[in-house]
Amino acid sequence: MNILIISHGIPSEKDPQWGCFELDQARALMALGHRVNMVAVDARFRSKERRFGYRHQVFDGVDACSFFLFPIGLLRIAWLRIWVRDLMMLSLFRHMERLYGLPDVIYAHFFFSMSQLKLVKRHYPGIPIVGIEHAARIIMKNVFTKGDSIQLKRGYGIVDKLLSVSPALQDALYRKMGVRSEVLYDMVGGEFLAAEMQRESHSPFRFVTTGSLEERKAIDLIVKAMAEIRDQSAELYIIGDGPEREKISDLARSLGVSGRVRLLGRCDKQRMIDLYRQSDAFVLVSRAETFCVVNIEAMAMGLPVISTRCGGPEFYIDETSGFLLDVDDYDGLVKAMDDLERNIERYKPEALREFVRSRYSGEVIARQAEEILQTAVEQKKNQK
Repeated sequence: MNILIISHGIPSEKDPQWGCFELDQARALMALGHRVNMVAVDARFRSKERRFGYRHQVFDGVDACSFFLFPIGLLRIAWLRIWVRDLMMLSLFRHMERLYGLPDVIYAHFFFSMSQLKLVKRHYPGIPIVGIEHAARIIMKNVFTKGDSIQLKRGYGIVDKLLSVSPALQDALYRKMGVRSEVLYDMVGGEFLAAEMQRESHSPFRFVTTGSLEERKAIDLIVKAMAEIRDQSAELYIIGDGPEREKISDLARSLGVSGRVRLLGRCDKQRMIDLYRQSDAFVLVSRAETFCVVNIEAMAMGLPVISTRCGGPEFYIDETSGFLLDVDDYDGLVKAMDDLERNIERYKPEALREFVRSRYSGEVIARQAEEILQTAVEQKKNQK
């Protein structure tokens, strides 16, 4: 198949996580023998290195093309922002058509990417569109803007088939919007399964967490817990950036743990792998997730995980892989961090990696996605 992935972004040196999950799937599908390309409308505020027009990057044979026109957020009218995105996507689609021909199927990630395909579907009605939803906002309450609501309704109306990355998200879509979907779990990048694992504990003991520094991720709870856990020599590595960075840094100083808490900013996958290899356990106590790929990336590196029942982790974490807490269970977090450090030998790195490999590897998830996409192509042909 010739597959065109509609991504929310394209990874770059300055923002290596922007669109990395879509790129993982593109690589995995290409490994099965398919022609796979990625596109993304870039509507962010313009940075110095960004230029008007198309920008191509090639990742292991995947041509990933983004299109920047201007920062669409400057437009104050919701429908106007959406209309401009539609035009940009149509232009981007036709650009890729000239280079690689028409795709057999379009595979769009996130509701806002699905919504951008309105004009593409109008001009190319014979191409099936499969959408996959990841957005944690759908599980959370009262977080949608007017523009979000418009894009949700039109995006799900555009796709021929809708997927969810967890049963919790599948349930939320049906309860809140009456939309039916099929579950296709997120996958772990092959780098994490191929990398050498650290098999010896470190001194001092080191926790690591990865995520956007925003209220939903509850990084502040982990920092507070660092001031209360028994081992006051233990360290915490924080990978990621976001609006709460300064607040988290100030919190660490006020609690007297800034010398043991390191904010490392955004990291590419190789840097993440190096940091996981230097760590003993992973902890992320989010308030809402749809799957939480960083948990299984850490497990693939042999790290036990402390996480929460927040929409995704409850489907793959149990007592053999770590601790599963209720959201905002601060006392439970302190206890779990103490218990995990005290009993770290209970967790077997090889078993954690094999669990991830057998369920969430690129080959496993790509085979499932391949079947879904092929079925969509056949059904579209039969409708003609």
